[in-house]
Amino acid sequence: FHLGDMYMTESNAKPPQNSHTEAQDNSGSFPPIQLPEADNENAQEARVGQQNEQKMQELLQSMNEESAKLSGYLAEENKITIDLCNSLVQVTKKLHVSFDIPPRNLSLQRNTKKALLSEDGYLKIQQNEDTHSAFLAEYPSEVVMAVLWVIVPELTKAISVYRKRANSRISFFEGLKKELKNVTRTIVGDKTENTTSNDAVSSPTK
Repeated sequence: FHLGDMYMTESNAKPPQNSHTEAQDNSGSFPPIQLPEADNENAQEARVGQQNEQKMQELLQSMNEESAKLSGYLAEENKITIDLCNSLVQVTKKLHVSFDIPPRNLSLQRNTKKALLSEDGYLKIQQNEDTHSAFLAEYPSEVVMAVLWVIVPELTKAISVYRKRANSRISFFEGLKKELKNVTRTIVGDKTENTTSNDAVSSPTK
């Protein structure tokens, strides 16, 4: 038995406690170390997120501005459409004309059989056994535009026919007026001549 063997035996039997305690302190007290690459990735993701958020804010602002403009345009379009349809009604009522509208021009449902614009400005649409009728200005703008494309050429023809009829009536009235004047002159005579002859008869002879 040697003294060196005793020292070796004691060292093997009792391991140093300092190393074990130090390991516990390291695991419980110090946070995990982040590598520089992870910090760069987080910073880059944050910048990308801020840029996307700024773009979204700009898009929302642009959408709000366009919506406000659209609202104004729609209000103006509605006003002009009503005025236009009211003016159209005044003409169609005066001429007593109505117009058949081909359903294919209106882009309506396929079961639409007939469409008619009456002289009072109502668009009547017949679909199978049902008939829908409303003032033209109450329909969507696309329908109003399609109707106008159909009726404006026809309305121009109707005005031309009405003008020719008015001209014929004027010619008839002018001829009749001339003949009645001749008849009146023959029957009644000239008022100037009658007045002169009556003065001559009533005047005393000197």
